[in-house]
Amino acid sequence: MVGVAIWRLIVLEDNPDTTINLELVRGWLILVGLLVLGYTGLATVQDLLAMWRTGSALPYAPPPPPPADSQTRGQP
Repeated sequence: MVGVAIWRLIVLEDNPDTTINLELVRGWLILVGLLVLGYTGLATVQDLLAMWRTGSALPYAPPPPPPADSQTRGQP
């Protein structure tokens, strides 16, 4: 899909500049940007926003509680 969008941009660039061509190019650029963001970076953006909003590096869950005395290793 991204390849088709880029191919359409190349074809539209060769045509005389008109308002319609400029609008089409803008639409294709938005489409390419959304596709790239959706395929590659959306999860990263969500993670960064969650870390910024919660103020910790663990955006989705609080840290686990420390193990109980019976669960520690090396002690009978």
